[in-house]
Amino acid sequence: MGQSLFALSSAPAPLSPVRGRTLFFKKGQMFEGTVLKLFPNQTALLRMGSMNVTARLEAALAAGNHYLFQVKQNEGVPRLKVLQAGRATSNQSPGSVQTSSALEAMGLANNKQNKAMLEMLLKEEVPFSKELITKGGHILQRADTFHEQGVHVLSNMYKQQLPLTEEVFQALYQAEKGVPLSQQLQGLKTQLERASESRATSSLQQQSNQAVYQSLMATLEAGVLNNKGMQEAAPVYIQQLLHLSALENISSTLKQGAASLMTKAGVVPDSFGSDAWLASFQAMVIDQRNREIVQNIWPHMSAKEGMPLHTLAPNEFYHTLMTQFSMQEGKAGSKQLQQLLSLFYQAAGKTPDAKLLYNSMLHAVPRWQDMMLSTSEKQAYTVLLQGSFMNTSSDENSMSFVAKQITQLLQQIGMHHERDLRQGVPLSREEAAVSSLKQTLLEYTPYLSSDVKNSAETLLARLTGQQILTQHQEGLVHQSLVQLPLLLGHHRTDLTIQWEGKKQDNGSIDPNHCRILFYLELEHLGETIADVQIQRRYVTVNVLNDHPKPEFLLELLQPFLQEKLSEHHYSLTSVNWKERRKEASFKPAPSSKTAVRQGVDVRV
Repeated sequence: MGQSLFALSSAPAPLSPVRGRTLFFKKGQMFEGTVLKLFPNQTALLRMGSMNVTARLEAALAAGNHYLFQVKQNEGVPRLKVLQAGRATSNQSPGSVQTSSALEAMGLANNKQNKAMLEMLLKEEVPFSKELITKGGHILQRADTFHEQGVHVLSNMYKQQLPLTEEVFQALYQAEKGVPLSQQLQGLKTQLERASESRATSSLQQQSNQAVYQSLMATLEAGVLNNKGMQEAAPVYIQQLLHLSALENISSTLKQGAASLMTKAGVVPDSFGSDAWLASFQAMVIDQRNREIVQNIWPHMSAKEGMPLHTLAPNEFYHTLMTQFSMQEGKAGSKQLQQLLSLFYQAAGKTPDAKLLYNSMLHAVPRWQDMMLSTSEKQAYTVLLQGSFMNTSSDENSMSFVAKQITQLLQQIGMHHERDLRQGVPLSREEAAVSSLKQTLLEYTPYLSSDVKNSAETLLARLTGQQILTQHQEGLVHQSLVQLPLLLGHHRTDLTIQWEGKKQDNGSIDPNHCRILFYLELEHLGETIADVQIQRRYVTVNVLNDHPKPEFLLELLQPFLQEKLSEHHYSLTSVNWKERRKEASFKPAPSSKTAVRQGVDVRV
């Protein structure tokens, strides 16, 4: 997964200050450091990794030299013992101490495993212990992960004071180094489908496979977001434009823009909206020869305020029918729209091929964003885009639709499994119908057929690791991270969300001063990172992506974003689009390192 954004010196500085952060040493811990400055009473300023540490030494040392230290006393200003001195050079690199003599000084065997472990821990630039070298080495050997990535995960376990066990290591390793969660779910789904066709499985295995499959499908379905591509969304856009063209309480400019966009998409003829066309359209709809088509387009056609439709003025007739037009799902909706487009052109004295006209519309709508649009067209297009991103709820006291869906997805994955068991949280009828994925895996994995059992165990470890990494706190800085499998259109991806900020008394992150990262691999835009920084409820958004800045879309959507943030008492300061290759290449990592900058003084 790579480093966390907050560990990269070239990334934007986090909002929460790191100056004055406390570094906790344990008695017996060891670390490699360089003496920067000497003070009276055998006190010195040391450089450990990227931090400066003030400590009291048991022996007189030389400034500029590299040493391996052990913590003898951790109360107040720590007292350090020198285990070994390294070379004194101006460009010393981590790990310059001699590992063989360092192992001897720690009372450890000078074997290949211990030596390799020490070298990799020194490279991690974190405090470590004899236990981490011996027990950690055994864990890495058993897990067949005796390499830098394994040591990185192990050192994070040690820093976060997690139990040094194989179970915890496997959980964290799968969460950080495993394949994307969405890919993992799809892989297990394929294996379960193949297993269902096998005659070699027992009845118990078949039942277990089926139970896991059902829970897995519920999880995948919970991650389906309504995020259609422009071509796929074209019929919905046309329906919305037809509604706009008929509404009575909107500006004439917006109506004009809606009609103009439909003309550019070939949906309506050039004479659309004229008195002659409106009269002809009314006659076409009332004509009994078109009765079957009209009933299919408007299956629930009703009069306006008790007045028969044929008695209405042509413009009122059009407005009434367009506000009642609602497409069905799938092929039935496509047929409705094709028939309506055909009526539009017949009213202009033309008889086009309805299917050809519909397909032409599908290809024309995506080209709007590349056209030079007029002011009225931009207004109408903005309304369409805002509708695509709208996630408000009809009940202002409840969550938005998207927030509710994300919450349900977290529940279905089993992120709150242990918490709910501990607190005895009652499940709703819908939640009780299908067990969470984690609950199902815990219950049925031991009985799965052998060809899928290993994959299920790996997935279970991944989910547990994600739970462990969901919350991390160092001093006053609180971090929370979650990964979710999503289906955006036809593209499966993982959404990674990472928060950083000060923890409040109720356990949540302070919404007035925090930072939120959204990371996505998108089908067409590729790696995309949205870095949202909030300071005193002022919001700055930096989007990192290798594609050119979409000036047109940002121009249309930024006012909408500003409006929605304002409803929640936030002020948008700027939205910046940056090419990722020109910035630090970063990606939120589950085992995130808290921000540490060069030159920060940490007094222990």
